[in-house]
Amino acid sequence: MADYSPLSNQPDARIHPMTPADLPELPDDAQMIQAAPAARTTGTAADGPVQLRELDKAPLHLRRAAMIAVVGCLLPWMGHGGGLMTNVVAKVLVLLGMGCLWIYWKYRGGEPVMGLFAKLSELSLIPKKKDDGKKKRRRGKDGPDADDILRGAKFPAAIHVLALLLVVASVVVLQFDTAEVKLGKAAAELGMLAWGAAAWVHIYAFERGGKFNPLFPLMFLGHAAAGVLAVLSAFQGEDVDLFAAIGGGIVAAGGFLAAYTIIEALRSAKSEGDAKKQAALEARKTARKARTSG
Repeated sequence: MADYSPLSNQPDARIHPMTPADLPELPDDAQMIQAAPAARTTGTAADGPVQLRELDKAPLHLRRAAMIAVVGCLLPWMGHGGGLMTNVVAKVLVLLGMGCLWIYWKYRGGEPVMGLFAKLSELSLIPKKKDDGKKKRRRGKDGPDADDILRGAKFPAAIHVLALLLVVASVVVLQFDTAEVKLGKAAAELGMLAWGAAAWVHIYAFERGGKFNPLFPLMFLGHAAAGVLAVLSAFQGEDVDLFAAIGGGIVAAGGFLAAYTIIEALRSAKSEGDAKKQAALEARKTARKARTSG
């Protein structure tokens, strides 16, 4: 329907009316409030720190168990008879290696990292694939492309190689200890120390958008068993081995606490599953009532 000039009954060509079909659709009142942008889960220090994930009981208890196990493993509790190289140098190398993993996830979380470590965290060992133009970037309802989200460092990075070399070096230095070292027990003690520190880093990464691996709490069953055996063996001789009794008891406590997180995770998963089933049942009931009333 055309508009007419007020001075004549002819259509005014300068006026371009909008028909109802041309009018834009206005959002509802609830949609007029601008939605908050989605929180980043990865990035670099230039992007700023990411929003931390709220942890449930299971990951919180696993982090606490990892810290307890690390404290216990710092003591010579397995009775390997090692000296300075085994009890100090090797364990420092293990902690430095796990510290590299912590720096990597700190960098991935957008927190400031020293220049050299930032470059090692950013340097990916996987060669980039050449873009032949055939790959289509998936956007829209599927969200941005993974390359846009996972900016910066990618696994495995150069800092992961440095972490591995430090852990391997911790085992090598056992050969240079002046004391007679039982290599099997010494290596096991270092391995449990590394696993406890790695579990702590794992929760640190999970808090910043990483994925949770149930293998971490499961492997702490070894800490629990080894700690109990060390405590029992500490009281078998004439003299009580205080390091074995105290360290083994601490490691066993950390192991049992970590194992308990498996039960907590199963309970949480069951409650979430029951809630989803109940919600689906209520939705079906509502739909059934709507069909019968209509």
